[in-house]
Amino acid sequence: MTAHKITPDRLRSRDWFDNPDHPGTTALCLERYMNQGITLEELTSGRPIIGICQSGSDLTPCNRHHIELVKRVKDGI
Repeated sequence: MTAHKITPDRLRSRDWFDNPDHPGTTALCLERYMNQGITLEELTSGRPIIGICQSGSDLTPCNRHHIELVKRVKDGI
């Protein structure tokens, strides 16, 4: 397996937000992210978009630690 160096041109987020081959997908992703409060400057900065999801809940104690873990991950990024 050949390792590919990740450059701004190869970031997956570039395919989502700046893909002239798939303008419909680009428009959909832009609409969704702008509804989440991401600014145009953030979208065009060339930096990767990092999404964090978690399954923590106050209802299930076995997953409750994920709530704190996500806070720590966000602080680390």
